[in-house]
Amino acid sequence: MFFASVKTMSDYAYFIEDLVNEGKVKFEGSLEDYLRALWGLILKHKNISPTWMLLAYLVEEAFYAPPVSFNEDWMVYDKPPDLEADNPNQAFETLQKMILYQIAELHSMGAAGTLDLPGNVLFLGVVGPSGHGWYNFHPLSFLRQGVDPTQSDTNHVQCDWYDLAVILWLGQIYE
Repeated sequence: MFFASVKTMSDYAYFIEDLVNEGKVKFEGSLEDYLRALWGLILKHKNISPTWMLLAYLVEEAFYAPPVSFNEDWMVYDKPPDLEADNPNQAFETLQKMILYQIAELHSMGAAGTLDLPGNVLFLGVVGPSGHGWYNFHPLSFLRQGVDPTQSDTNHVQCDWYDLAVILWLGQIYE
């Protein structure tokens, strides 16, 4: 779509805002499906130095890409990474821990019937098996809550996989 013009963190935030508000994306799958599709795309691009344009491309393309199959080995990711303590030189590993934790947690909640609760209950948030809160269960609201265009630093041009890990975490925990 318009990801080619995404050069800064602020551009990325406005890109997400447009995805949400323009209604251009129609997605019928679950957040777990979306994250599994995103993970498959991330794996295909993991050796490329991330840019805000690449992140925008990946999050949009995940609406159309087939999700990778769930892997039971991901269930070892039973808590999110410690974003403050993780080594900044291991940004991809931090992202991997975050997205696989989120996929595993959503998978567990789905199996337990938690995600079948009425929408008004989910809207108020639920606590997952890890003890962490979840407030967004649709990919568009999840992505929207991960960034705030009015708070984004317009001069922040550099990014790495760690930035995407933070965006995913914020998408989960922000109301």
